Amino acid sequence: MGDIAAAVHDAAVAPLPKEPACARRWLRCGSTSEVTDGPRRVIALALPVVTIGALVFVFGRGNLAMPSVRWGPLAVLALGGQLLLFNPPLDSQAWAVSWGPWLYLASLVGVLGVLLRNSFSDSRVHIRAAWLAGAVGVALNITVIVFNDGYMPQERAALASIGASPRSADRLTNVAPLTDQTRLAWLGDIIAQPDWLPLRNVVSIGDLLLSMGVACALAANARRQARVEQR
Repeated sequence: MGDIAAAVHDAAVAPLPKEPACARRWLRCGSTSEVTDGPRRVIALALPVVTIGALVFVFGRGNLAMPSVRWGPLAVLALGGQLLLFNPPLDSQAWAVSWGPWLYLASLVGVLGVLLRNSFSDSRVHIRAAWLAGAVGVALNITVIVFNDGYMPQERAALASIGASPRSADRLTNVAPLTDQTRLAWLGDIIAQPDWLPLRNVVSIGDLLLSMGVACALAANARRQARVEQR
């Protein structure tokens, strides 16, 4: 009886476990990849755009104008929709889990349309080629997703190498493990970004073409507009 009483006393006076810090925020607890999967991918793909823009600004002595992008609202709608879809509270909704992969595919089609529109509207060969490179990247992503039933194949070993883990089964995801049955596996998410990148991710060949193509196109377009404004 003495042992039982002591155990009851210890349980009564023991401090309650602290609530995880992430539980006090709108983001749910989980691995880094689960909390920041949507923003992580966007930031990782946008980083080359920001980097090249900064280099153009520095070496151009500050002569960098805001580039014009045709069908810009469609691009904002597509990318903004992805951020909303893959983050709380939408990512845990039943309809989002069921239809989310195809909605993501539709957003990629919208991005592809924006890239092609900007390519065909520019007469300069180098800028047209840059927009086309980005369009090819998106087209490759769309192709591998369609051939794999709406999901982007992802190499789990590469994911583990960056210290991330798959999203939980009750949340929306647009990726599936890469297996022997995966079609066009070489177009999937198989490239782990280097350690020095913030919020690094596992990306595809299409992702690299997209980010670098858009970065080069925007930088060249911005420099041209800056020169025009100086005249």
